[in-house]
Amino acid sequence: FDIKSLNPATKPKTTPPTHFLYSTLTPIFILRMARKSMLNWVNICLQDYDFGEIKDFCTSWQNGIILNAIVHRLLKHNGSPALFDIKSLNPANKEENVEKGITLAFSELKVPKILDVEDFVNATKQDERIVMTYIAFFPPLYKAAGIEI
Repeated sequence: FDIKSLNPATKPKTTPPTHFLYSTLTPIFILRMARKSMLNWVNICLQDYDFGEIKDFCTSWQNGIILNAIVHRLLKHNGSPALFDIKSLNPANKEENVEKGITLAFSELKVPKILDVEDFVNATKQDERIVMTYIAFFPPLYKAAGIEI
């Protein structure tokens, strides 16, 4: 046993190992994981609707149908009198559809109106985060209603 090995001044300097998680947790990585997780939630949430796979938070949301379907499923589960026929929405009426979804989400579900109709209708790849921020209000509402996704 060497007493010098206990003296921190004589110990060789080593750098701590870089853990895989620490090296990959960049803001871009975290955003990509959040995006992937949110898209997964939306696709599972709407699997009973015949929309196919939703792959983004821009063009898939521009006509308001996906937004209305998320609101519709929750209203249907809650037995809300504001329930509407999702099949009656015309994809060509983008502004009207988005306005309906935002208004119903606010009046029936108390989701704050943090976006305008134009934020959905004119969404581009660069705007995905603002649409994701709005949609992030819905998973807790589903959980509170007892809908496990």
